Amino acid sequence: MRSKTFIIILVTLFSLFHCNLWNQDEPDAEVEISVSILDIGPRYVGLMVSIDQDVSPWDFQLFRDSDLILSSRVVDSDTTLYDTILDFNSNYGYRAILIVEGEQVDSTERVSITTLTIDEEISPQIQIPWPSLANSSWPMQHRDPQSTGRSQYSGPSQGVVESIIHSGITESGPSIGYGGSVFIGSYEYPFPFYKIGMDGTIFWTYNFDCQSTPIIGIDSNIYVGGWDSIKAFSPSGSVLWSTDVYGMETLGPNIDREGNLYFIDGEHNLICLNDQGVISWQYHDSRFLHWYDASPTFSPDGTMLYIQGIETSVLAFNIEAQAISWVYGDKTLSSAPVINNSGNIIFIPGDHLSPANRKIVSLYPNGTLFWEFEFQNTRLLDNTEPTIDWDGNIYFATDTLYSLTYRGALRWKHPIEGRTVSPLICDGNNVVFVGSQDLSNGDCFISAFEGNGQSRWVLALGSYAGLGVSPAITEDGKALWSTWRDPSGNLFIIK
Repeated sequence: MRSKTFIIILVTLFSLFHCNLWNQDEPDAEVEISVSILDIGPRYVGLMVSIDQDVSPWDFQLFRDSDLILSSRVVDSDTTLYDTILDFNSNYGYRAILIVEGEQVDSTERVSITTLTIDEEISPQIQIPWPSLANSSWPMQHRDPQSTGRSQYSGPSQGVVESIIHSGITESGPSIGYGGSVFIGSYEYPFPFYKIGMDGTIFWTYNFDCQSTPIIGIDSNIYVGGWDSIKAFSPSGSVLWSTDVYGMETLGPNIDREGNLYFIDGEHNLICLNDQGVISWQYHDSRFLHWYDASPTFSPDGTMLYIQGIETSVLAFNIEAQAISWVYGDKTLSSAPVINNSGNIIFIPGDHLSPANRKIVSLYPNGTLFWEFEFQNTRLLDNTEPTIDWDGNIYFATDTLYSLTYRGALRWKHPIEGRTVSPLICDGNNVVFVGSQDLSNGDCFISAFEGNGQSRWVLALGSYAGLGVSPAITEDGKALWSTWRDPSGNLFIIK
């Protein structure tokens, strides 16, 4: 089997502290931590951080000389976290700190270099740090600016409905802020935008024609677009600013590393707003997809924006140059591209009217073809984005769920109930969740599959008008699934 080698930094931290997870009469515990460099991108380095004891929750901090460059927390009894740092340089001194139960342990700064050999068909993924985005479980459409649909938390394990919240008919997906609060818009008069608790408590509403999935910023402010404006809300529901736009009925804006917002308006304009709601610039291209399906995605380093096209699939837009760098394809792209840690752009050209012979495509960051995989489909609906698991495997669905390696080779496929009607999502254990509907009678289903293709559970929801845009995974093992244009206006909480 082909393989490749990655650098690993091993940092051993010796801890002499008491923790209430152990018997106080036992000897002080020694904690060992390893920090592995798993993936190197254009400007970032992927880290896998592991400890050898279950001391959840725990915090990991990494300093470069005296500067804090990374701070991450693990809260769900996991001994491994994935994260990234920018511009790794072995000429600097790195120091790791482990914090457990509020007690801090400094590294001995004894660093050794070794190597790790892994299967070349696996491309380990990490959560790309995005300083402007809330560090919550699901802060935006399809989880992150790369639209991976991938959570670091475990998803629902039982496949049962825990509760149902009435949020109104919606074309908006739920986003989750700090503390687990849910933000979602309603298409039901008087068009309320909600902040809701997981128990159904309505904290506040604001009535405006909201159609996009909100973004939660690092400062807890909420950004959401409607038909004629995009607004910023404080966590308490005050309107911080409102900017008039024409026809922002797209799935959601995106946010760059500095906090600027990007979206396509109803006149084919790519608009950049600063964090005060002022239009910094706009760029017109009649090929930009400008209706509901549009949701631009970012490259891992934040320098490129990938925009869906009309009669072309992807337009790569260079943010600094404010210019199109390259264009690919001759078919409309009705589901947003997803981007892996290497910067590859993965998408399915076409729309629900396209012929049965379809392809899923992966491009290199420069727009040249990496691979394409052909499949048969009678009807692939819009806004059914693929997802990428933590090993870099790609999942997409029609009436069948497909799993491909990051190189485009088929791993397995499995039939599903009906056909997919919402973006796929993946949890921290590489479990993939698929929303589907029998189009002959309207019956909806949510299915969970292990990364090896084994079916974990199938939940039948009955006849609803569709499962809508991107679901969301919480910190405590649940998933939120809104129902697109469902007359009952239900938001399902699945455990």
